[in-house]
Amino acid sequence: MLILLRRHASLVVIFLIAVTAGLATWHLRGTGAFMTALWHAWDLFLFIVPSLVAGLLLASALRQLLSPDALARWMGVRELDLPTVLPNLRNFESVSGRSRLPLFVPPPSIA
Repeated sequence: MLILLRRHASLVVIFLIAVTAGLATWHLRGTGAFMTALWHAWDLFLFIVPSLVAGLLLASALRQLLSPDALARWMGVRELDLPTVLPNLRNFESVSGRSRLPLFVPPPSIA
């Protein structure tokens, strides 16, 4: 059981969130609202699954047909170049227009 929790901890957390939301909906809104939400979730699942399966099949076919190096070059993967990446992180701006990553934060002055 502990090995299962270690390997799939994120799935357990998502499952607990879903169960908690379902129980809260059932308790606060009633059985009708719970069944409506369950129906819409199932409908969304059935809408997403064909695209997901097609994407997985395409990815596996590409992996079989191309060498790993060619696939990495085609997808634009290269080695991490920190002298190039770090200065660009400094210029990353948030929605408000202010930089979220200061290059240097001076220590508080002691007077």
